[in-house]
Amino acid sequence: MRTHRPGGSPHRRPALHLLTAALCVVVLGLTGCATRGQGAEARSAGGPGVPFGTSKQDYRAALADMEPVTLTLQSSATQGAAVGRRFEAYAAALEDWSGGRISVDIAFSNAIASSADVDDALADGRLDLGSITPSSEPSRYPAHAALWDMAFVGRQTPVDGFLQFHGAYLEASSRVPETTEEFAARGITVLAPAFSSGATGMLCTTPRNDLASFAGAAVATIARTQNTQVEALGGAPTSLTYGELFEGLERGVVQCATASLTVAGLQGYIPAAPYLVIDDETGFQVSGAVFGVSTAMWSSLPLAAQQLMFDRLDVFYEASLESGLESFKSALQQVESSGGDVVDLSADAEAALTEANDRIREQTRHNDKVSDPDGMVDALAGAVERWGRITEEMGYRDGKPGYADFAAEYEPGSIDVSPFVDRLFSEVLREDRPGAPA
Repeated sequence: MRTHRPGGSPHRRPALHLLTAALCVVVLGLTGCATRGQGAEARSAGGPGVPFGTSKQDYRAALADMEPVTLTLQSSATQGAAVGRRFEAYAAALEDWSGGRISVDIAFSNAIASSADVDDALADGRLDLGSITPSSEPSRYPAHAALWDMAFVGRQTPVDGFLQFHGAYLEASSRVPETTEEFAARGITVLAPAFSSGATGMLCTTPRNDLASFAGAAVATIARTQNTQVEALGGAPTSLTYGELFEGLERGVVQCATASLTVAGLQGYIPAAPYLVIDDETGFQVSGAVFGVSTAMWSSLPLAAQQLMFDRLDVFYEASLESGLESFKSALQQVESSGGDVVDLSADAEAALTEANDRIREQTRHNDKVSDPDGMVDALAGAVERWGRITEEMGYRDGKPGYADFAAEYEPGSIDVSPFVDRLFSEVLREDRPGAPA
């Protein structure tokens, strides 16, 4: 695994890379070259596959004759940061399990493309692997936006709610083919259709929890559903870049910002807004992400290499969930050290937010960007209920700290998420494994 260096990676053949992506888009209707419903199997350079659960030794043997390839992966985080661990762990696993036939060149801190430009960079060959936040571009990814408009569902708690959300959104995404087809049309194959940095709350400069205190408050938001939710509380949604947020909060331009604890901690504005407003049961919209691979690059890989990249999503999700829990602890320590607190919504604010969320759900039933909007809403509701039961049955809800106690009680590594990730694979992800059924 290497950090990015100017001049590109040794596998690059730019003209062919772009041509392959273009041809894939043109023939999408005939070949299904990047639709997730056919597994991320899309196309491959051929060769035998291996079964799910193949050992490292057997994977290395299967790829021994593969021509070495270097993939360029972008991380939004600095090297070694907890929030970027998912990418570093995934890259290391690919290199290790392939016996070095797959190398990964990591571009840290968005060194190649801005967050908004990652999809274009995947399509044109500047990147091979990267995460996309399509909810910030609803006109480009309308089906995805329709599904994620409802990303306030389930419990909002730091452990079972965090896990429940991932299970529910992975399952719901698999039931709405348009969410991956719109990536396929842009030359991107979806590997991980959903991951998030945790529940969204409000970080405020002073304690606020009822309608009277929210009335007229300027709140920096990052998504359209959050605008509706803030207005339902009587606030005034506004838009600021991350770079403007700290100063905006410090100078009183805005009084609150919607964000996950992970993002707020990463961006460094908790000292200016140390009051976390969050409710265990009623949520604000989460802005999630998709992890994708350039279809042109994907199609050039032998089947066993594709299967390895898919199978090691277990490492990706374990690192993502573990680093999320650590980020919650770190951010809540910042809340405490900055003189802030965790503030529950009052009954009137919770009722107003619940009513707004119900309205958003009902409006989504009439969304014309998906073929079966009713089915999408119902599929998500069913998935939320099912993964709520699963997390409880697996013991993630019992005796685990809430936000108020999390900084003091949670110790990194004390919650084993690997059984949950195994369940993600057995219940949802394995349906889309490249090649023959697992």
